[in-house]
Amino acid sequence: MKILVVSKLYLHKNHAGGEAYLHHFLKMLQKKSNKIKINVLLPNNKEMKKYNYEDIIVNETTDNLDNTLEYCKEADLVITHLDVAYDTIKYCLKNNIPNMFILHNSLDLYNPFIEDERCMKIFNSHYVKNDYLNRGLVPNNYHILYPYTDFPKFSKFRDNKKERKYITLINPSENKGADVVLRLAKKKTKEKFLIVKGGYYPHHQEYFINEFQNLPNCHVIDNTKNIIREIYLKSKIILQPTNYETYGMVSAEASCFGIPCIVNQNSPGLVENLGKVCLSGIDKNVTSYEKVIDSLSIPQNYHIWSNYYYEQAEERYNEVLYQFDDFYKKYINLD
Repeated sequence: MKILVVSKLYLHKNHAGGEAYLHHFLKMLQKKSNKIKINVLLPNNKEMKKYNYEDIIVNETTDNLDNTLEYCKEADLVITHLDVAYDTIKYCLKNNIPNMFILHNSLDLYNPFIEDERCMKIFNSHYVKNDYLNRGLVPNNYHILYPYTDFPKFSKFRDNKKERKYITLINPSENKGADVVLRLAKKKTKEKFLIVKGGYYPHHQEYFINEFQNLPNCHVIDNTKNIIREIYLKSKIILQPTNYETYGMVSAEASCFGIPCIVNQNSPGLVENLGKVCLSGIDKNVTSYEKVIDSLSIPQNYHIWSNYYYEQAEERYNEVLYQFDDFYKKYINLD
């Protein structure tokens, strides 16, 4: 099957966001002998030039979406998401081209394709699907597919704990709870904090990066391609006090290493990711996170939670494989 992806960008190696989810999904499709091509709309983009796409063909097209969409006629299936989804699906429906819409989050405005059975929807969590139901929208023709995490690869490093000394925040922006972590770092001066710049919207992180850099117990690093060595193997705890996360790739990956994750208990996506029983704080209540960190300073407690998260990660990995096989049988391998 010839599959064409229409996307504004394809920055999957940022280890975050929709492109990372999309990349893993496409790799799974490609293993089934499907031919994958990706058309991106921002030719000569500086960030795009950093990447090597030897594993999947990426075509830099014109920034004129109408011209880019003409390529859809050559495909057996068109996959799209985020910024260009509305126009791409509209074009496919008009031209009777099978199409698929990946929904990484909830949309603020009504999208007519949610209830159109001619458009296949992929939700990255039950939370996102249920959010539409709560808005009075009933998705038709949909499938739940959690983000893929490379458990077999990551789990090999589970027992490598010699350098794990940091409490880590990835993407120090306000919506990721950087204000909570900043106050924690100022209170818990004996703890070492690792602050990893996010792959998107650097201007949203400038204030917090400057504040963290002024604290002697905080180490700030750039977003790195070697996420295993530079981040996970140096982290003893992952902090995600974000209010809104539809699933949470960081905690899903960290769990594969047996790293306990502390999340905001009012972030449904993270709770779905980690399970109803998970380490959590309450919104902006710094003391609630501090108590959990202190509890993990007891070796026995840390060991129990490390094992628990690791087992959860293995269970999720198997669930993703089942979800994908079920999806593939129903919607791709129709023969």
